Amino acid sequence: MEIPLDNGSTENTGVSPSTNITQKGQAFGLPDRESQTGFEHVEATQSDLVRSSQKDSYYTGQIYQQLSEVTSFFVGARATAAPKQRQRLQVISQLIYSLLTTLRGEQTLGEEYVGIMQYDSKRNMYPSLAKRAISVLLSLFAGTMARALLKFAGKVAWPSSYDPVTLDKTVDGTVAALSRLHLGLFYLFGRYYDLGKRLVHIELHKLRRIAQGELRSGYELLGVLAAIQVIVAATRKTVQYLRARSNPSVAGPLATTKTADKADCSKSDLNFGYSSAPCNLCLSALETPTLTACGHVFCWACVSEWLSSNNICPLCRQHAKQSHLILLCGY
Repeated sequence: MEIPLDNGSTENTGVSPSTNITQKGQAFGLPDRESQTGFEHVEATQSDLVRSSQKDSYYTGQIYQQLSEVTSFFVGARATAAPKQRQRLQVISQLIYSLLTTLRGEQTLGEEYVGIMQYDSKRNMYPSLAKRAISVLLSLFAGTMARALLKFAGKVAWPSSYDPVTLDKTVDGTVAALSRLHLGLFYLFGRYYDLGKRLVHIELHKLRRIAQGELRSGYELLGVLAAIQVIVAATRKTVQYLRARSNPSVAGPLATTKTADKADCSKSDLNFGYSSAPCNLCLSALETPTLTACGHVFCWACVSEWLSSNNICPLCRQHAKQSHLILLCGY
């Protein structure tokens, strides 16, 4: 590349513009097409992915709070506090955050915090805009699409025994089991903490080498426990289904159970109730949602185990007791 000098002459630096672009890409840890062999792929550790997700969740929570204040100013606090409205605001908050970061080709604040960057393992380059957009949409709406497909399959498979309440309950349990399976795979093998990135094969790589003594993993035990939980739940459901088929009084797997009290908040209903909000202790979907006196919600098993050795809320550190815990029905 020639650089003009003050005296009108030019100086050849011997460096082409493509070389500058290559050096810039290597500085960010992303290989170019011409120098892929010299690049060392360093995948982000599981702890990096978890901390990055927590940091991103914090900032999306900030956006959600500001949106809630604006919405409550225009439509009122009661309308804003409705469950469906809160869910819409959460989706909008995540979409705004993704538009400002991932869809612009920038790191999220969580990725920047731990020093990682998205990487397309198939093409050996930064993911394209289309792939990033699909990943964001799947992260936001994968659960909704899965529910719609499962409900449609249930209506087609058992039209004579279709019951909306039982079908919704079965679909929610299936989606929750798939979510636990995805989380268990992450604990066992790492690589994909976000479901959307798993489906489109977007990995997260470090912008540095792994330091000496830094663990690549460490969540294998949690992965084994999650796998056992999914297997046990699937086995129980299979046994219940086989018993229902062998019982002539039951028209099908989606038949209404008349013996169940609709007003009863049973343990089975709570376990298979699906909530998009994660538990801040186990980082998985809320199971048996439980409210503390200070207003925070956790899984029953998580918060009861915590309060057995601590008398404070794990989030706000206010005084809390096991005897003051409240189970939430239909949360």
